[in-house]
Amino acid sequence: MQSSAENDALSSCRGVRLGSGQGVNSFSFIRDMVQYWRAPVFVRSRERLKPEGALALIGVVGLLLLAMIPLNLIVTSVMAVAGADMPAMSEEFEEEFTSGRFVYLAVLVAPLLEELLFRSWMGFRTGLLVVMPVGLCLISALFIFSSLGAGAAAVGLCAFMLGALGLYLSRWWSLRGEDRVLAGMTQVIFPWVFWGVIVLFGMIHIGNFEDGIPVFLWPLVVAPQMLAGAVLGYVRMRFGLLVAIGFHAAYNLVIVIITTLLMIGASDAAVSGLVWLAL
Repeated sequence: MQSSAENDALSSCRGVRLGSGQGVNSFSFIRDMVQYWRAPVFVRSRERLKPEGALALIGVVGLLLLAMIPLNLIVTSVMAVAGADMPAMSEEFEEEFTSGRFVYLAVLVAPLLEELLFRSWMGFRTGLLVVMPVGLCLISALFIFSSLGAGAAAVGLCAFMLGALGLYLSRWWSLRGEDRVLAGMTQVIFPWVFWGVIVLFGMIHIGNFEDGIPVFLWPLVVAPQMLAGAVLGYVRMRFGLLVAIGFHAAYNLVIVIITTLLMIGASDAAVSGLVWLAL
């Protein structure tokens, strides 16, 4: 049963539905998506994706790839001003890229695992209020121990973090029957979660590149992945997890096909540049 707050949020985010038969096209989808990005809201209900809407989403895949061209120019220009070159693929990624299993990894494994990890829990209130904080603490603990080792400082930071998490979870448990309060909490934190996940989604792709990239340039290097993550976040919240997985797979598939064709006659720089655009 949705609260009035969630019903209001649902009404505000739907806009023109894909598959409604009224103005269904890729550009109307992008218009609604940009409007949603301005003020992301949590909704429980999902729209049913009909054939017309699916065709519109296929068009969005192409438009997203076209958007990477000016983004590439902006990023390379900013990095040139900063005195840095675009990084090459890491040896590990290049090894996978040239292996026969790359298509399987890029089109099937990566979309499934990444959507499950980053966006499966976003459509549930418990996912936002419980799973996300717990997962964030676990990731933070791993980062702390990998950075500081197993010394007293790392143990102290993790103990403080776990204590704060325990207090938060006890408060959540005491409010579990207060639907209006929890709905309000969800709407307050959701925009931060939505954009935070986009940033994290981009940052995990920094491993695709050689080491030595200055930390302050990381957001620029993975800007294409963050843009793709923003689109996937909207698709997931509007149409559900399965559609987001399918969109992610279709997007990667198009890139793999174009990259394969480029490998026949293009330079390594062109191929590497295309891979940078998305994978």
